[in-house]
Order: sequence, then structure tokens, then C-alpha cells
Amino acid sequence: MNAVRSPDPMSAAHAALQAAALNPDLWPQACETVGRVLGGTTFALLRIDDDGPAMITPPGHERHLETYISGAWGERDLRAARSLTAAPMTLICDDDIVDPLERQTSDFYRGFAAAEDVPFTLGWSFEETGRRYFFTSMRSAAQGPASTADRATLSALMATATAAARISCALRHERHVGVMAGLEAVGDAALALDERGRLVAHTTAAAPLLARYFTTQSGVLAGRQPAADAALGRVRRRLQKPDEEKALTSFVVSDEANTGLLCVPLLNTGPSRDVFADVAALLLLRDLNAQRRDTPPLLTKLFGLTTAESEVAYAIASGLSIAEVSHRRGVTPATTRTLLSAAFRKTGVNRQGALAALVAGLS
Repeated sequence: MNAVRSPDPMSAAHAALQAAALNPDLWPQACETVGRVLGGTTFALLRIDDDGPAMITPPGHERHLETYISGAWGERDLRAARSLTAAPMTLICDDDIVDPLERQTSDFYRGFAAAEDVPFTLGWSFEETGRRYFFTSMRSAAQGPASTADRATLSALMATATAAARISCALRHERHVGVMAGLEAVGDAALALDERGRLVAHTTAAAPLLARYFTTQSGVLAGRQPAADAALGRVRRRLQKPDEEKALTSFVVSDEANTGLLCVPLLNTGPSRDVFADVAALLLLRDLNAQRRDTPPLLTKLFGLTTAESEVAYAIASGLSIAEVSHRRGVTPATTRTLLSAAFRKTGVNRQGALAALVAGLS
């Protein structure tokens, strides 16, 4: 009986990159596989633009980028600045663009590179969708500069890796175009944000709500009212921490007339979101004032609710708390609870979730 032969390391690396092309969430594992082919060197994919670097690394190696960003090392990184001027699809090593004297006197090499033990790199760049990308192997001091064999290995992987990354970019982009087109087709109001919280697209139905409740500051979506701006600030902070487990919940913002807009954030999380995606989050919008105008009469007609009971029923069903409903209606929480109890009794439900399902079915 013949034993099953394991694929050779280079074949495994090509296969991992090809799999990641069609499933961008597999890129961290692909980088890990390529790193093993390079003898344990950390292999990564970076995107560097006006907002700074974003990186896909093997699982557990994110600390390098976090330290790089927190120390603002990009401003003192000679190799990063000079890599931008190198020809795309050309292998370059630190030693090709930084001479030994500069290495000895550079704050970057004596600081970040020394502390993180990644003093040497070898990689190449390419451009896609107006962004500059870099594949780079980060090497420890013990491994020394890239050898001829290292260059040959990366050269053999260059075409596969670059093609895979281009496909992942295209897939992410087309996915978001399709999502926005679908929302447009059904008339939903939605805003699309990038990873910095900048507004990159919106549906037609969102245009009047955008002008009424929001503004932009250097492209970043902000609220016209302080509470709305604070809620959007939480969204932006969450986008900066895509791996954080705590989920964002829906929130309500108000305009100058104190009418409400329900915002439902949907985050495009995942290991490769920051590098490939041009949309990091969607905000689905629902004008609560419009819903109140439409729904209460129907509830009144079908179940005999008073106008006040109907308004409270819809507000609670849309996610507002009793305190929020009371504040908006200018009544005490006790009054709101009395109206809600009446709505429960007349509609035959006894839980807020069941009430929400009923209202949704009537909308």
C-alpha cells in the first residue's frame, strides 16, 4: 500500500495563495504557509496609502504592525519611503535601498527594527484600484539579509501571489457594488463607509436623510447633533479594531426637530478586510418619524389602539428604550409603561420581541 505523499512546500504555498484569491479571509493562513517556505520568515501583505499602513500577517503576528503604527515609525522608515519609488514587480531588499551607514544611524533601524527583531526585508510592490500594495518578508537579525536562494523562492511565488491579491481586490469591490445595487433596487436607505469612517457611497433613498442628520468632515461621516456624532465616533473606533469581539448595536440619532433616525451598523469584519475592502461598514437607515405616520393608524384600525398607544408600540418595537420613548414624547416612564401594557393587551402579545415582529409584519 502506497503512502500518501505530502505536497512539497512550494506547491503548498502556490495552493494556499490560489485558495486565498477566491476566499480573501484565507490570506493570513496563506502568508503563514509562504513564511514556512522561507524558513520561518514572517511573510505579509501591506497596503500603504495616505492613511498609513494596513497589513495582513500570519495569525498571531499582528503585534509588529501595531507597534509600527503606535510608534509612528512610518515617518522615519527609510526603506518604506524609498520602496514607493521602486519599480513595481521588482524584488527589493533593504540592502538595495539603504546603505550600511544609514542603517547604523537610522532611528528606525535602531528603534522599531531592533526592538521587533525585523531588521531585514525582501519583497515587491504592485498597484491595484489606485492603491499601492507590498508583499514583504520580514527577517530576524539571526537570519541576516536575503540570500540568492531567498530571492529565487520569492521570485517563483511573485506571479501567483500578485494575481491572487488582484483577484481578492476585485472580489471585494464587486461584492460591495452588488450589495449597494441590491439596496438601491429595493429602495432601502444605506450609507457605505470605508475603514476610516469616510462616506464612499449612498443609496438614493439615503440622500435626504444624509442631508438632514449628517455631515462630512474631510470625507468622514459625522453627525449634525452631538449625540449623533458621538454614536458615529463609536462606529469609527470599532472600525479601527476589526478583531474586537464586542458587537456594535443599533442606535438612534435625532435632527434639530428631535425626530429620530434608526441606524443599524453592519461591519465588514474579517482578517483581510482592511487591505482589500473599499467598504468597511454599512449603515442601514430608517426614518422613525415616517414609520410613526404610517403605522399607528393601521394598529389603531386592526387592534383598537389609541394613537398614543400605537406611537409607543412602534417606538418600542423599533428598538427604543422606555426612557428614550418617554423623553421623546415628554411624558414620564410610568405613563409609557401604562401605554405599552395597553398595547400588549390589545394586540395579544406580552413581549417586546413579539411586538417588534408584529409591527414589522404590518410595515
